[in-house]
Amino acid sequence: TKPVLLVTAYGNFLEPELAQRLAPLRQLARPLSRAVLYQALKQAFEHQPLPSSKTPGETTPEQFSARVLLVEDNPVNQLVARGLLQKLGCQVGIATNGEDALKQLAGADFDLVLMDCNMPVMDGYQATREIRASGRWPDLPV
Repeated sequence: TKPVLLVTAYGNFLEPELAQRLAPLRQLARPLSRAVLYQALKQAFEHQPLPSSKTPGETTPEQFSARVLLVEDNPVNQLVARGLLQKLGCQVGIATNGEDALKQLAGADFDLVLMDCNMPVMDGYQATREIRASGRWPDLPV
């Protein structure tokens, strides 16, 4: 089962019972702190729950190296997300829509895709369906 990280402005988008059936699913509400984003990404990479390792007063999460494809059409969101991910130690590629994301995935290796759902040209839902249907990236967290 591939991990799913759902970040919304609405809090818990899915009812907890449904989310448990879809596990491993983690729902997070925006805005996210760097520490929360780090823990969620680390959990997605490790495919297992993580205890919080943050001690009181800690402001800098530990670093890790990952190649992340950020698929986002909004330039401000791109800037903010890229900055957060780079501070976590990630190398970040940017795609402005699902079609661009598929092209970038075909040309480079990524460890994780952060996918916006609503974009022009090809939305995140369709792009994710095509990623899964291709069979080329069976273990790539999206």
